[in-house]
Amino acid sequence: MKGIPPVQHQNVHDVDPVALVQAELRAHPNAVSGADGMPAETAAAIKACGKDGTEPGSCPVLAPYYRDLTGDGKDELIVGIEFPDKMMSVRVYTADPDGRLNRIMATTETVISVELAGLDVILRVPSGNRGYELITAWSWDEKQRTMLPTREQIVRVPAQSQGPASRGPGPAPVRP
Repeated sequence: MKGIPPVQHQNVHDVDPVALVQAELRAHPNAVSGADGMPAETAAAIKACGKDGTEPGSCPVLAPYYRDLTGDGKDELIVGIEFPDKMMSVRVYTADPDGRLNRIMATTETVISVELAGLDVILRVPSGNRGYELITAWSWDEKQRTMLPTREQIVRVPAQSQGPASRGPGPAPVRP
């Protein structure tokens, strides 16, 4: 990733996630879709992160997570970026022995949760069918040298006690 210092000893814990995302914005200033895409209001908020006069908590770059996802014994850097409309970009970076930081995963979803399990990043997102969620496991693929969606599962979510307006239409009335 151009615009950030080399990563010493493949230690991604030393990488400033806000500076990293700001460098990505500089590298792809007009990208609004795809792996580099970002809504204009999110890009503007990220550019303002850490500057004097910005509101605390207004930076859409979330606190990073670290986990060895490639199985090489070194942690990768997992960054979430909040987008409007409950969308989130989830990005994963690894450092190579030459100090280069490489993005190995990028996806943008309406995220219910992001979980780390073993070597996988698990995303839970709403499905197109009411009462169900889609769970996708992203795993390292050594041959492709990237994280790929390797397993998907649609699961029923337990019914929650909700108000009548959120339950959807009831049965049709019975006519005598």
